[in-house]
Amino acid sequence: MPAIVVAHSFGAGPATELALVDPKRVARLVLIDGALGELDPAGPGGNALLRLPFIAQPLVAATLTNPHAIGALSRSMLARKEAAAEWRETLRAPMRRPGTTAAYAAWLPSLLAADDGAPSRRTEALLGLKPAVRLIWGEADTVTPISQGLALARLLRAPITRLPGVGHVPHIEDPTHFLPALDAALEEPTQ
Repeated sequence: MPAIVVAHSFGAGPATELALVDPKRVARLVLIDGALGELDPAGPGGNALLRLPFIAQPLVAATLTNPHAIGALSRSMLARKEAAAEWRETLRAPMRRPGTTAAYAAWLPSLLAADDGAPSRRTEALLGLKPAVRLIWGEADTVTPISQGLALARLLRAPITRLPGVGHVPHIEDPTHFLPALDAALEEPTQ
């Protein structure tokens, strides 16, 4: 039975890839502030030095996976900064797992690359997307601005639910309005 796949931020890429590669497994795709990156990028971009583990791992350990930096990092993605405090320990927990820094360091070059070769970043591939798509977006998102969400909605002819005054992590910032939006996207009949 096909699943409804829900993805947030960078999870939108792998979720969209699944829907492109095996559309029979996906009944609907719900993207929340989806970070697909620039569509149809011109060149590889990125920094070759970040492919070197002895450079990437210390950089990642000092920033992305540093449990003490999580508060500042999460607040930087939120419009409602105070919402981060309640989730700080939950967000720190995965960063304490063995292997997390190495995994993030290995992912970092593709994160920063202009073109990672993913079909989910190609207009032509997205136009052929078979499952229905629903979008939920924070209007105050500075990581993936609402303009990206609106452009994606136009491209995919997908409905978009806009959450006013909310940044990149609506499920943390405004669960009162996010959860009904998600429920509506999940409960809609599939084709």
